[in-house]
Amino acid sequence: MKNILVFIIIAMGLAACRRSSTITPRDVKGIKTVNIDKNNVVSIYDIFSKVEIIPLEMTEESALGYPLRKILVNDGNYYVLDYTQNTIFKFDSCGKYLDKINKLGSAPEEYTLLYDFSFNPYNQNLELMSAMGYVNIYDHSGEFFKQRVNLPKTVHSINYFANLSPDKYVFFSNTKEGNKIMLYDIKEKKITSENYDVPSFIFTNTPYHHSYSPFYMHNDTVCFVQAYNGDVFTICEDGTLKPRFQWNFMEYNFDISTLKEESIEFYVNHSRNVSSHYATCFLAYGENSDYYITRFRLKKRYYHLILNKKEGTCLTFNSLKEGCDCFPFLMDNNYLYFYVSPRELNFALNPDVLNSRDRLKFETVTFDDNPIIIKYTFK
Repeated sequence: MKNILVFIIIAMGLAACRRSSTITPRDVKGIKTVNIDKNNVVSIYDIFSKVEIIPLEMTEESALGYPLRKILVNDGNYYVLDYTQNTIFKFDSCGKYLDKINKLGSAPEEYTLLYDFSFNPYNQNLELMSAMGYVNIYDHSGEFFKQRVNLPKTVHSINYFANLSPDKYVFFSNTKEGNKIMLYDIKEKKITSENYDVPSFIFTNTPYHHSYSPFYMHNDTVCFVQAYNGDVFTICEDGTLKPRFQWNFMEYNFDISTLKEESIEFYVNHSRNVSSHYATCFLAYGENSDYYITRFRLKKRYYHLILNKKEGTCLTFNSLKEGCDCFPFLMDNNYLYFYVSPRELNFALNPDVLNSRDRLKFETVTFDDNPIIIKYTFK
């Protein structure tokens, strides 16, 4: 697990733009001070009741690339987006391969460059987003095509999206000039607001940006995570950003306002120094009714940050007491999910926390297998 985020950044990072970084001002009253030097001892069993592993079945039809772009759980099944294959793979709750959705092509019901997907929480339609600037809408099974939602031709590419309401999408474009966040009204067929004007070289030349979707859903709320310093915002109905969780890491705070446009090579070297001295690269995050959990880079190591929402307290640590990681790739009130490659499994998880059945699964994983989903059950 030690190299997993670096690998993901290299494999998936980089896109484009320019300008000064003007976003929603920080809410001073709401900023939470985090003492990283007080490295807490946190046990799995302080937060979770059980740990399971779900190896995703490897067949000729289900061989996955790495890294994966997105995983969703719907009706007890795992839906995995492998963007290198423009395909969504479907596995059951035990990891057995069931089916795949691949509609690559140029027909109206097909797509190119599949970058994101969702099950619309308001109608359960399957929605597949192309980086070319449109969303194809299918029934829940993905079998029957319903319609295509096109962004204006002035938007040349998009990277992520979320369902803000039954009739509104929020999109994120790494390559759009100026504002990167766009609110799109399906009924009006137009972009109704824009936000988040950050220099485009941050997304093209540096590692200080998200590698997965910057959006996550908590209840019916769409949240946005700023990857370079970990701040979290609620996206309001009108597209504005409202501070949700903001952090004060004291001498470890990272600010991009002084950064200048330089080459990728420059920022590869720059990031080695930055990640030694500043908290940055918040690339995994999730929220439920009790916790907000994220993971970031500092002092050439990975740290976890857990906010207990009810108590208002923050805990930071490198790994759980048992020698395990909890990289929140997906999270709800019951479970936290993340995935690892077979080569990283021993770094991410101590098999002693598994029951006998899952330990046997652990021991039979080979380096040529598909990625493994690790599932934590909240207490």
